[in-house]
Amino acid sequence: MEADNRKVGGIWPVGLDIGYSGVKTFSGNAITCFPAYAAESMGQSRISVAGTGDTRNIQYRDENGVVWDVGAGAQNRISVSDTSAGSLAIYGRSRYYSPMYKVIMRVGIACGIRKNACGNPAGKTLKIQTGLPPKYMASDTADLLDVMCGHHEFEVRFGDEPWEPFSFTLGREDVALIDQPEGTLFSISTDRNMKLMPDAVRYFSSRMLIIDPGFGTMDMFPMIRQTVNRDLCQTFPELSMKQVLKDTADEIFQRYNFEVAVPAMQQFLESGQIIKREGRKYSRVPFGDILEKHSMKICNQAIDRIMEIYNPPVEFDYLVLTGGTGEAWKDYFTNNEYLQDCETVTILPGNQGDPTLPYLLSNVRGYFIYALSRFAAQA
Repeated sequence: MEADNRKVGGIWPVGLDIGYSGVKTFSGNAITCFPAYAAESMGQSRISVAGTGDTRNIQYRDENGVVWDVGAGAQNRISVSDTSAGSLAIYGRSRYYSPMYKVIMRVGIACGIRKNACGNPAGKTLKIQTGLPPKYMASDTADLLDVMCGHHEFEVRFGDEPWEPFSFTLGREDVALIDQPEGTLFSISTDRNMKLMPDAVRYFSSRMLIIDPGFGTMDMFPMIRQTVNRDLCQTFPELSMKQVLKDTADEIFQRYNFEVAVPAMQQFLESGQIIKREGRKYSRVPFGDILEKHSMKICNQAIDRIMEIYNPPVEFDYLVLTGGTGEAWKDYFTNNEYLQDCETVTILPGNQGDPTLPYLLSNVRGYFIYALSRFAAQA
């Protein structure tokens, strides 16, 4: 969506967060998010109805003329029974060199550098600000920079709009990384106008546990007076939304004899219904109760793990719940027996800085704010 965000001099910073489920972009004139999935079009033509304005349908064309469907349009093409559809490319940590990663990375940047009514990046120097979990900063930085840096020449088509060409070069000095939880800290400390909030000093000088339950993993980052304690950071794949969807899909199969792969679940989450098969009869049935049950189960396991490892009521002043899954779990946290009456630790929402935005944008918003502060200081 178009957004009139703060700008700085002759620099055009773009916050970029390429997660396992979504690609988030934050720039001076836009805030965007699309599913982190792409698939070659294989020569298939896409039906386009002029004037529908459905920008969820994104296509990408590389320098060799190869066309990919990107985001929701590609995700909705996954066969419901294809358990291997893009699984390594979506969920694997070694995804940087996969062709799909290059596609979604380029489209993510494109979303942040398009001209619109809120600003024009033409003539300004492009800078990318992104981040990694502290645990992977040392091991993954070189690979990420290797993929992002260099010359990029491609086209993107958003919805029924014409193909839009993009051409830019990124040097190593143009791509910066910070620890992922620092993005959240900057975001919760800064208001909608991107000015420091009254409580910012308190947040920066506190003991804070940032909890980021994502699609592929649940990550926990202890920060003591704005310094990440890397030795105490923890990552748990089994306490993620992917695990919730896997357990939900398993029960759907047991209950309704309908098999759906995790990569294809998004198609059914939008409608809240799956297909029930009884012999030769097929019908649609809601599965919200199954999803809720497994989401609560995994969340409670996550809280138990947090209490076991960190003992937050004693060791921390704040728990910050961020990420898309964090937003889905916020009521489970606030109503949990360990935390609902706890007076020693405060639970903060990831969108504390701008409650009009979803939690899933917390990190990328923080990346953008960090870049703004860095370049404003240099001006």
